[in-house]
Amino acid sequence: MKTRNKMATVKMAAMKMAAMKMAAMKMALMLCIVAALIGCSDGGGGGGGKDYKVGDTGPGGGIIFYASKTGFTMTDNNQLCHYLEAAPSDQSTTLMWVSISHRYTDITGIETAIGTGRKNTALILAIDADAPAAKACKDTGGSKTDWFLPSKDELNELYNNRASVGNLETSTDSYYWSSSHPPTNYAWDQCFSNGYQDFNEKILTRLVRAVRAF
Repeated sequence: MKTRNKMATVKMAAMKMAAMKMAAMKMALMLCIVAALIGCSDGGGGGGGKDYKVGDTGPGGGIIFYASKTGFTMTDNNQLCHYLEAAPSDQSTTLMWVSISHRYTDITGIETAIGTGRKNTALILAIDADAPAAKACKDTGGSKTDWFLPSKDELNELYNNRASVGNLETSTDSYYWSSSHPPTNYAWDQCFSNGYQDFNEKILTRLVRAVRAF
């Protein structure tokens, strides 16, 4: 009798342990799902459960100008994003890329590809906290706080879909700054009347439009 009771007790304990492990696994899975949803809704990758197309209004109140089913990696934190959203309007009529005192400063780590603009903006502001173009984008405000100056390739996508965005300057000599630059005192810009990309003196004034990725 004692042996039978002991076996029953051991079996019950084993069943309780298995149930506890199963509950812990379910809780861990739920936390992962919640964390993923929070990341998406905060612009950390994906559309927060919603599919967007170019021309749609984005979570930040701007216009979606780039959509990728496979996604692209943001180089500042390795998040996978699928959309680029342009701010509702230009940040200013014209702005310099850097402050006069940083005219000849070479900012290392700057890149040109899609997914690099946010890191580029952070790198610029780490060297020149008052860099006019980058700071204007970062300070865009609204319901989102992750706006940045687009990279060369991101800016080109904005040009390619300028008709969907709608209120970009496209008259002759309407140049927009990117956050990309070759060495020293030049930065890449793009003419939105013909799509021509070139690099020019960073202390020249250009149009600026902030974007964000999610």
